[in-house]
Amino acid sequence: MARAALTVQTTVRTGLNQSYTAAIADGHAFDNSSKRVFLHIKNAGGGAVVVTIDCPKTVDGLAVPDLQVSVPAGEERMIGPFPEDLYSQVDSALGIDEAVHIDTDTQTGISYAAIQLGSLSY
Repeated sequence: MARAALTVQTTVRTGLNQSYTAAIADGHAFDNSSKRVFLHIKNAGGGAVVVTIDCPKTVDGLAVPDLQVSVPAGEERMIGPFPEDLYSQVDSALGIDEAVHIDTDTQTGISYAAIQLGSLSY
């Protein structure tokens, strides 16, 4: 199995009925080209989960640490947005030029949605 793409869903003033994707062992990625995307993580599992957002950036040859967020059992978190200079990377396998990679240390009961803010225009 390979990393899977998350569909980015866009908020609307009439209300977004977002859908969630179950976490998989190989992780997910989403298109960050709008730079307005955040993740909504739901943990219905029996223990805490660590969500890791890959940071491919290096400074003076030193790796910038990945972003890790702990989500306790039965709780939810909203993470983001993700500055492109830190988190975006080319994912040629998924055909995404500004991908953000997401991994979890466990997948049982974990689901998430990639949501971007909609337009402010009328």
